[in-house]
Amino acid sequence: QPWGSVVEYYLSAENDEGDTGTHPVGAPAHSHYFGVSDDFSDAFETDSAWWPSLLGNDALTGLWTRVDPVGTVYNGHTVQTEDDHTAAPGSHCFVTANGFVGGTAGAHDVDHGQTTLLSPVFDVSGGNNIAISYWRWYTNDLGYNPGEDIWAVDISNDGGQTWAAVEQTTASNNAWQEVSFDLSDYFPTPGLVQLRFIAEDLGSGSLVEAAVDDFSLTGDFGGATAVGDDDASDGSGDDVPTQHTLDLRQNAPNPFNPRTAIHFSLDRAGPATLTLFDTRGRLIAVLVSGQLARGEHRVVWDGTDQTGRPMTSGVYFYVLEAGGGRVARQMVLLR
Repeated sequence: QPWGSVVEYYLSAENDEGDTGTHPVGAPAHSHYFGVSDDFSDAFETDSAWWPSLLGNDALTGLWTRVDPVGTVYNGHTVQTEDDHTAAPGSHCFVTANGFVGGTAGAHDVDHGQTTLLSPVFDVSGGNNIAISYWRWYTNDLGYNPGEDIWAVDISNDGGQTWAAVEQTTASNNAWQEVSFDLSDYFPTPGLVQLRFIAEDLGSGSLVEAAVDDFSLTGDFGGATAVGDDDASDGSGDDVPTQHTLDLRQNAPNPFNPRTAIHFSLDRAGPATLTLFDTRGRLIAVLVSGQLARGEHRVVWDGTDQTGRPMTSGVYFYVLEAGGGRVARQMVLLR
């Protein structure tokens, strides 16, 4: 797909009796999506392309699900987190099932098997400096048989055909912990990257809970470059060309509420637009439209649409078009 594009899709099926279904539910009003860009961040505040693996979900309870977690306590110690990791007003993350307020710690934890959460597949072929990070919560040191079960995180570079271990531990932290690494630590050449997160309770019954939040993947993939001829000098009398690129940087802060700044640069002077869309492709706002000079620019979005109506929490895409090029990124608004 062209660089900077955002592709939406859904799946539909019909059996011989005429029964139909879609994924996600409510399609085509709701859809999956992917972006062709140099970074991917997911705070799990909206549905995206993560899913529990059918092959690795044989636990009787405690299967992975995206929810606002309900905390559980055992003998005064926290088992499942009450809050996700994303800064307020974030609320959702992936957890190993969710109980109900006032429920016991052992009612919805992982039991009698394992549960596996799969990331999307990221095509990072040709990229450099691929960095991956996530925040995780793991509890395995409470209950009748503590410390027996393994928390595992694996990474694949061939779309899930083979795997290498990122984490293999029985140690509990009972708090949010960040894990960061470079893809080059595991594979010399970037390919089709996927992660899987596995929580298990395979031995004697124990209290096992896990959660994942705020995933990020970034890399360098180059970009179009134009060379100017009149921007700088090294003092020798000969012009030293200054390179400008058509570049759209990640908004900051992100996630945000209610304002965020977007920085971008143009490789040449001329007409440019910066537009904002929701995940269904509907135009939300035109942030920039007109003739702009070559070089650096900045615009602030206040979280409202063209009529001034505040937008709801969710993922939004901002798209820069100029000089025949197009670049897109995603942002997360959290009310």
